[in-house]
Amino acid sequence: MPDAAPALTLPIRTPDDLLWVRQEARKFAEALAWAPGNLARVDLIVTELATNMCRHAGGGVIRLSRLAGGAHDGLQIVAADQGPGIADLDAALAAGYSTAGTNGDGLATVQELADRWAIRTDATDGTTITVEKWAP
Repeated sequence: MPDAAPALTLPIRTPDDLLWVRQEARKFAEALAWAPGNLARVDLIVTELATNMCRHAGGGVIRLSRLAGGAHDGLQIVAADQGPGIADLDAALAAGYSTAGTNGDGLATVQELADRWAIRTDATDGTTITVEKWAP
């Protein structure tokens, strides 16, 4: 993934932070002058990542950075927490899998909407998900 210096860090401590995080991420992404459909994808990615951090890890941070890619601009979204990690990553990436009684589409949706993505998770250091979204 291209290097990107963090430009905006949004802490997530409680579910009350979710709307604020989504709004701040939207403002940051709007500076890219993308079409509304691409902005809606960023909204959904940030919402799913932030919700998972609240629900499963007790919070974390989302870092947003602008990426330069020649003819197109991109956005890097890094979601990092210090939670217990994802015990069964393969299952968690499957649509419909949930340990929280939800419909279980969160990580599968993030993976589908991302242009590139990477995930690192373990029981000691928590989970970090890095997503790149590029202008169409």
